[in-house]
Amino acid sequence: MRRLNSQFTTKYISEAGTRAENKDYFGFVEMDNVACWVIAEGYDKDTTISSAKLAVDTVISEFTKKPSLSKRTIKRCIKEANRQLKLQSSKFHLKASILVVVSNYTKLRYAVCGNCRFHIFRGSNILEKSHDTSLYQEMIQQQEIVDDGEKGIEESRNLLQYLGKQGHLKIKVSKKKKLQNEDILLMTTWGLWEKITTVEMLDTLEDAKDAESYIDDL
Repeated sequence: MRRLNSQFTTKYISEAGTRAENKDYFGFVEMDNVACWVIAEGYDKDTTISSAKLAVDTVISEFTKKPSLSKRTIKRCIKEANRQLKLQSSKFHLKASILVVVSNYTKLRYAVCGNCRFHIFRGSNILEKSHDTSLYQEMIQQQEIVDDGEKGIEESRNLLQYLGKQGHLKIKVSKKKKLQNEDILLMTTWGLWEKITTVEMLDTLEDAKDAESYIDDL
């Protein structure tokens, strides 16, 4: 059982910010051989249903039924969350971004649909930064703008793929990434990463005493 030989520390912080209600939600489950962390941000105006909570709860529920690091499993979980958002859309069209990270405690794989972002830090370097499914990301990939968190950042709210979208849903799933001791995994919604650059994340990491102080400082 890999979990007995590994120590993962999970901390999170979530605030409403300038919104009347907090539209972000985070959840995770750690089992003997696998773990799953999920973060989501809702975009609709429904005050009775939290689209982010619905998406996160659905993914975790589906994942625990048949846990695996396979792309098929991760896509199945996210597609079910997408189906649930559509199913429960009544007065308002439920919409959300989602980021799913799964691990067997030695390797991980992540999936993105929307503009939540994932970073892997190793030592004082950034090992991995996810690509979101926004017009902003497309402009970066087409070299229309530089990925500096300045020019074109408003287009990061213009999503090409998101939960609740009508028609075919495209989900970006990564290859397996091997973990090392002391790796730091950072999952963020748009409300954080659109204001804090990767350089600032690295600078803050240098002075952080632990996971909780790191996210508090961010």
